[in-house]
Amino acid sequence: MSSFPQRVLWLVFFLSSLPMNTQAQEAPTPVTLEASPMPAKENVGGGTSHIEFADHLFADGDFYRAITEYRRYLFQVKGQGDAAARAACAIGEALYRGGQFEAAAVQWDEVAQRAQASGLRWQALFSAGLAYLTAEQSFAAKPRFRLIAEDESAPALLRAHAQWFLAWGHLDAGEIELARMVLGGLIASEGPLHEQAQGLHSAIAPEALPKGKSPLMAGLLSAIPGLGHFYLGQWQTGFTSMLWSGVLLAGAGYSAYTQDYVVAGALAVIGLGWYSGGAYGAISGAMQHNRDQIHNWREKILFKHGASRQLPDLRSLQENGTFAPGTYPQLGIKLAPTSPDGVE
Repeated sequence: MSSFPQRVLWLVFFLSSLPMNTQAQEAPTPVTLEASPMPAKENVGGGTSHIEFADHLFADGDFYRAITEYRRYLFQVKGQGDAAARAACAIGEALYRGGQFEAAAVQWDEVAQRAQASGLRWQALFSAGLAYLTAEQSFAAKPRFRLIAEDESAPALLRAHAQWFLAWGHLDAGEIELARMVLGGLIASEGPLHEQAQGLHSAIAPEALPKGKSPLMAGLLSAIPGLGHFYLGQWQTGFTSMLWSGVLLAGAGYSAYTQDYVVAGALAVIGLGWYSGGAYGAISGAMQHNRDQIHNWREKILFKHGASRQLPDLRSLQENGTFAPGTYPQLGIKLAPTSPDGVE
């Protein structure tokens, strides 16, 4: 029979031979990360790649993402460098092509104010004037075109285009005589826009203007119900006015003759109301007729002579190899590119 100490030793030996608890875990092995140091800031995505990507987005018609990339580029180069001026103008062009004409004009105005050289200032002023003209704000477009047209140090071709669009500004504002005067100057200069100016000048000559109807004459003729409408060519309305006015007034006269004064008074009030309404309708009809004539005449003028008011199609610019957002070819002007200028 074993002694007690031997039993204890056997028990210790038995327990020590058992495997460790499955829940026990080995100590974690250290993991070494092999990481290279971050490159210097100037080596991360150069500014050139940003402006090239912006041009790519612009070509795809993704104008608002292109604006973000152009602004990122300007931030990186602090508004300085070879392409800073082009990027600043390209933002305005992207806004314009995106239909934000007033925002485009504001952007180009800011470029003109910050430009350090006259070349960039001329381009920005011209672009802003075009944006205001498209936004139907000729009162803002005309001063910008006039500044360029009267600046003798500006390129002759740019001055000619500024005169051309200044004439359109006067025409949009209804200042037809002033438009003819500006076009006359272009015709006399025998410049590259001579034929265009001559065509538009002939289209807005006094003898070519629409012949309107006189509201005064329409009102005077309406003294006899229906004649004012006949003057406007509204035959059915004229006959209706003449018939009802005659019936009501004749009824009022007959009721008064038979001493039925209540009916006579009622018919007289209704008849006079119809009579005065016919006269008012003839006067307002003459004014509306004139507005419609002027609108239709202007639409014909735009269709025939206003193609240059639209920016060239992006596809045609790419096919011609002149695609470069923020430059003169994008505005439809074959002028030497603007020299690189910083934008403060």
